[in-house]
Amino acid sequence: MYAYLYSFAKHREDLGQRLYLAWAGWVVCIWTATMLFLLAIFNASATISRFTRVAGELFGMLITVLFFQEAIKGIVSEFRKPKGEGQDEVINQFQWLYTNGLLGCVRGFIADYGVPLMVLVWTAMSYAVPAEVPSGVPRRLFSPLSWEPKSFPTGLWQRYN
Repeated sequence: MYAYLYSFAKHREDLGQRLYLAWAGWVVCIWTATMLFLLAIFNASATISRFTRVAGELFGMLITVLFFQEAIKGIVSEFRKPKGEGQDEVINQFQWLYTNGLLGCVRGFIADYGVPLMVLVWTAMSYAVPAEVPSGVPRRLFSPLSWEPKSFPTGLWQRYN
């Protein structure tokens, strides 16, 4: 929603980038609060039983489509040449833009999913330890359940029992 508000505001001379935050605060906070107060005053929640689930599902689908649209725009923008660059430069040829786009997608994937991916990789590596490794070398971290008695420091469990 803020992306659409910003794209609307930056093309208007009376708003522009200078007054965007104040305008967004007014639109989002003040008008939303006003509408919520009016809905509460007139007991609009009583009329919800007259609507089917279709309206909620359509709104959810709209939000999903908007998120997909913004995600696709972001991926496509990785393959475009930067603004203000000349067409005849070597870095703006197709093969370089294509490579930059692919690397940008990989970079975005790693930035978004790097931590869970590393947890999976290191967990898999802990099970792939060869049998020749001495038993004193730790393979996995033992983590007891947080409410089991052995997970509390000595004496602390007795204090809570």
